[in-house]
Amino acid sequence: MIIIGTPNWGGNITPAVRTYLTNHDLDGKKVGFFCTAGGQNTEKIFEEMKKLTPKSVTAGSLSICEKEMESGDYEEKVKSFTKSLKKQI
Repeated sequence: MIIIGTPNWGGNITPAVRTYLTNHDLDGKKVGFFCTAGGQNTEKIFEEMKKLTPKSVTAGSLSICEKEMESGDYEEKVKSFTKSLKKQI
């Protein structure tokens, strides 16, 4: 399983993550995606990551926004994400 993360970079994944996804053969591999963001709109980012890894198996995705980091509300989301990934190993 490969876990790949990016901040929300103007509504997109960062160039370095795009390069990694483009240059590495992830066909048939299980991947988990995470994204940190100031706001909550990360669905476009996950769609973009999936498009760049069309033959991989997406095991899950996690987005954490700034408010969740400040309040500590992200902890349960991270636990749930890691638990779901462990089930797929």
